[in-house]
Amino acid sequence: MFETMRKTCLLAIALLPVVYSLSENTIDSLKKVIASGHDTARATAYMQWGQLLHLNQPDSALKLWLEASRIAEHGLAAPGLTPGMQRTYKRLFAEATNSLGFCYNNQGDISRSLKYYLIALRLCEELDDKEGLSVCLNNVGFVYANQGDTALALEYYEKSLAINRQRNDKNGIAYCLNNISQVYRNQSKYEKALEYLNECLALRQQTGDKRGIATALHNLAGIYQSQKQMDKAMDYFMKSLAMREEIKDKKGISFTAHDLGQIYFERGDMVTARKYAELSLSQAMAAGFPLNIRKAALLMSNIYKKEGDWENSFNMYELHIKMRDSINNENIRKETYKQQVRYEYEKKEALLLKENELAEARQKQQQVIIYAVSAGLGLVLLLAILIFRGYRLKRQAHMEISRQKLIIEEKQKEMVDSIHYAKRIQESLLPSEKYIERSFDRLFGKK
Repeated sequence: MFETMRKTCLLAIALLPVVYSLSENTIDSLKKVIASGHDTARATAYMQWGQLLHLNQPDSALKLWLEASRIAEHGLAAPGLTPGMQRTYKRLFAEATNSLGFCYNNQGDISRSLKYYLIALRLCEELDDKEGLSVCLNNVGFVYANQGDTALALEYYEKSLAINRQRNDKNGIAYCLNNISQVYRNQSKYEKALEYLNECLALRQQTGDKRGIATALHNLAGIYQSQKQMDKAMDYFMKSLAMREEIKDKKGISFTAHDLGQIYFERGDMVTARKYAELSLSQAMAAGFPLNIRKAALLMSNIYKKEGDWENSFNMYELHIKMRDSINNENIRKETYKQQVRYEYEKKEALLLKENELAEARQKQQQVIIYAVSAGLGLVLLLAILIFRGYRLKRQAHMEISRQKLIIEEKQKEMVDSIHYAKRIQESLLPSEKYIERSFDRLFGKK
C-alpha cells in the first residue's frame, strides 16, 4: 500500500507569526486574539492554533477548525460587506473547509472529507486563487485515489500539477508528482511511477523538506518492493523511518514501520515483524489515523495467527474490519459519488447563473440601445414633422401672398384700364383744339 502526502491549504492572512511548536507563548497570543479580536482575526487565530495541534492532537485541531469555519461562514453571510471584506471571509472559509477535509480524511470519514474539500475548491475557483485551487484539486484527487477511482484521481492531480508548474511552485509540483507516481504504481506502471517520483525527490532535496524527502524515500521503497527488489526496498524504508523518527512524524512512522514489518513477516522473522507491526499500530492509534490502524491491525493478526495465538489474531482482525468498513463501505462510496455529482451540478449551475446574468445584462443593454435609438428616431421624426409643417405653412403663406399680389395687380390693371377708358370717352365728347380755335375766330370776327 502506498502513502500520499497532503498539504493543508494555508491561505494565510498573517495577523500573527505562526511558529510551529506548542510553545505556551504562541498559544497564549492566539487566545488573546480570540478573546478580543475582530472576527477575521479570531478565525485566523483558530486556524493557526489548529495548525499547531493537527499532527499530535487531531481531535483538538478539528474543533478549532470547525469554529474558524463557523466564524468565516457567518461573516460571509453578513449584509453590506465591502468587496475586500467579502474576499477576506471567503479566503478564511476556504482555508477552514480545506483543513476540515484534511482532518476528516485522516479520520476515515470520506464523505465529510470530500464535502469540505469540494466547498474549498469552489471557493478557490470563485477567488481565482491559483495556489489554493491547486491544493484543493490535489486533496480531492487524494480522496479518489484512496477510494480506488484512479481515473478521477489522475484527472484532479494533473490539473493541480499544471497549475503548480505554471506558478513554478516547487513544493506544489512535488506533491503532485508524488501522488501521480503512486497511482501509476497501483497500475503496475513502475517505470512511469519511478520517473515521477525521482523528479519529486529531487525537488524535495532542493527545498530541504525532510518530511517530503522521507515520504519520497518511503514511496521509492514501495515501488522496489512491488518489483521484488527487496534489499533496495529495505534500504529506502530504513532511511525513511530514520528521518521520520527524527521529525517525530507519527503517521509517517506508522506507514514505514508497517511496510518493514510486512517484509520481515514474509521472510519468516516474526520477532522483527512484530516489533515493527506494534510500532506501526501504536503510532497509528496515537495519530488517530484509521487507514494505518487497519493495515497495522491486519499485519498483527497475521503474525498472531502464524504464532498460533488465535484469540489475539481474531481481535486484531476484527479491528482491521472495523477500520476497513469505516473507510471503504458502500454507503461511503455512494456518498462520495453524490458529493462529486453535487459539486459538478453546483459548478454548472454557477456557470449557468453567470451566463444568465450576462445574458440579462446584454438584454438590458440592448433594451437601452433600442430605447435610445427609438427616442432618437422619435426626435428626428418630430423634427421632420415640425420642419414639414413649417414648410407647408410657409408655402401656404407664400401662395397666399402670391394670390393677393395677383389680385392687387388685377385691380390695378382694372383701374388703369378704367382711367384709359374714361379718358377716351372724355376725348370723344370734347371738341378738338382746332375746332375751338375756329369757333373763337368766328365769334370774334376773325376771318
